[in-house]
Amino acid sequence: METSGTPESVLVRVADEGPGIPDDRKPRIFDLFYTGGKPSGDSRRGLGLGLALCQSIMKAHHGTITVRDNIPRGTVFELVFPRDEVSIDE
Repeated sequence: METSGTPESVLVRVADEGPGIPDDRKPRIFDLFYTGGKPSGDSRRGLGLGLALCQSIMKAHHGTITVRDNIPRGTVFELVFPRDEVSIDE
């Protein structure tokens, strides 16, 4: 995980080196109950709530969440919060 930002925003970047997310599935990963049809590492399928919940939280704070490939392997999620929504003292 990495954090940075500008005077107006705070960026949180989370990256992994897993198998990644196929390009044809990326448009749907934030949809409620979308699981991609693939079991997780422990052979259980998720409920498709996690990323939809993350996106809802980001919208509630006037921020964004995006996904992209982690070259050469994996996925990167970037969360951008407006700086006025972030308090270090909380």
